[in-house]
Amino acid sequence: MGRNELARIQFGPEPGQPLGGMGSVRFWVTCKGNSEEVLTRAREALTIVVSKADDPWPSDEEWKKVLPPWFIKACRPPYSEQELKEELRIPYEEKLRMARERTEPWPMDGWIYWFRPENRYWFWWDAVAASPDRIIVAVEVTDWPFPWGSLDWLFRAAGAVRVEPEP
Repeated sequence: MGRNELARIQFGPEPGQPLGGMGSVRFWVTCKGNSEEVLTRAREALTIVVSKADDPWPSDEEWKKVLPPWFIKACRPPYSEQELKEELRIPYEEKLRMARERTEPWPMDGWIYWFRPENRYWFWWDAVAASPDRIIVAVEVTDWPFPWGSLDWLFRAAGAVRVEPEP
């Protein structure tokens, strides 16, 4: 997936290129009149992650050196031991609700976790800045339902206001 995904991030899918996995899901990304900039930033960060995802997997310190400074600045510090213990006490249904409504920044290590090969469920397919306020993104998915919080945080860190599955 890596090389094909890198080409799709930079140039979009080739004409007639077949989808893999279970197909694709589209998202609407809401911006504040800066959709071209948000899309450029999202592509920049994702290109780095996908190009570095081969063995050996970089350490958190290496990721901090290669990810764009704007992305690192948008991320929160790693969760503390106390925060992790508190999260373990939250009932599963509440965690799902919180995840859907989560707007606070992600820690960089938590975001990177979802790009390890064993944790990937979505892969970039295509994206277009449809207007100054909207980006339409298509991702190839390998499972349904699938976790897409890492896609949400990628765009919010890049400056988007909201990411939602296409209605």
